Amino acid sequence: MAVVARNHNGQDLPADWSYSLAWFLDLYGSATEAGRLDGALAECATHMIALGTGEGEAAAPVEDIGYALWRCSRSPKLIGDLRRESLR
Repeated sequence: MAVVARNHNGQDLPADWSYSLAWFLDLYGSATEAGRLDGALAECATHMIALGTGEGEAAAPVEDIGYALWRCSRSPKLIGDLRRESLR
């Protein structure tokens, strides 16, 4: 309840909050929260894409990419999405 309430308030959320919300909704969310889960997954994908767009000096540090991948690994749905994208 606290996770959903914090997300609903939308205040003081960390930049990587979408990973926490996706993880929680993936494991404990109901079918009525599928829209919220899809939104959180889309935000995670946008964040991951942004990490991979830079080259040279503009590239994201490997630590940032590793942290994002670690956050993804907590959600079975995010893992599946990431695997499907990497096989394309």
